[in-house]
Amino acid sequence: MDTTPLPTPTGNGSGAVANPLLTWLLTDAWECSEPRLLTRLLAEKMLDVGIPIARLRITIRILHPQYLGTSYTWRRDTPEVDEFSPTYDVLQTEMYQRSPYAGIFEGAGGLRRRLDVAGVVLDFPILEDLKAEG
Repeated sequence: MDTTPLPTPTGNGSGAVANPLLTWLLTDAWECSEPRLLTRLLAEKMLDVGIPIARLRITIRILHPQYLGTSYTWRRDTPEVDEFSPTYDVLQTEMYQRSPYAGIFEGAGGLRRRLDVAGVVLDFPILEDLKAEG
């Protein structure tokens, strides 16, 4: 795990804090016309500003009679962004019901789990896989 400290945001004298990632999201990111490209560029920008990520998944829920939405997954070790569009049947699977997505989609907002410390409780099966991946 990279333990390099994150860069310290700088002020501009107005009380606002300069944040290159936020600036990119509000300016250049709007030029992305395709979600796969946006996912890859976001991950690369996060690395550029010092956020040590190995994997990023963006899931976009949609109103569609067959598909729940689409997930885009970037991994540092591959140039491709994987795309997955599950049908509503996935909501009935044990894999989904035991995943962080179930809680998030039911209103938990977000979940955060540390995988880089000893003795951590891995309360979702996917966390064991992610920890094994490093």
